[in-house]
Amino acid sequence: MDLRTGTTLWTGSARASSEEGNSNAGGLVGMLIAAAVKQVINSSSDAAHPIAGITSARLLSAGQRTGILYGPRSPKYGSD
Repeated sequence: MDLRTGTTLWTGSARASSEEGNSNAGGLVGMLIAAAVKQVINSSSDAAHPIAGITSARLLSAGQRTGILYGPRSPKYGSD
């Protein structure tokens, strides 16, 4: 938001999932083992922090499709 005029300069959104990067290689047995391991890991740690980090990186990376705009000190300022 431009503080002088009150004009909205940029809005964005980003998403991340704990399922990203997972493949179904290994069939049903592989999926069952992966689910069991994931359950043990998730019960001993909070999975929200890494996912929040991925989401923040996507949202706050200039030059991405839904990322923040380049700032006035960037050589690419005004190109987006």
